Amino acid sequence: MILKDKRAIVTGGTRGIGKAIVEELLNEGCSVVFTYHSSDEKANELINTFPNSKVYALKADAGKFQDAEETIKFALEKLGGV
Repeated sequence: MILKDKRAIVTGGTRGIGKAIVEELLNEGCSVVFTYHSSDEKANELINTFPNSKVYALKADAGKFQDAEETIKFALEKLGGV
């Protein structure tokens, strides 16, 4: 895949398929904002696994409109766009 220098948002980034997507995007050189529901520890662990990458976590519920809006604002701030 050609993802170097691309930007992405992933919901549910600390578990299962979401985590696998975050890891693959980061391995391909993508900058990533991911959301997670409850585990600060898992979010920090994932961030620390990729110390040379642009990866940011936001505790949010993707099913809530206000949290989805906040996720977009956070991504724009951290990544400069999506």
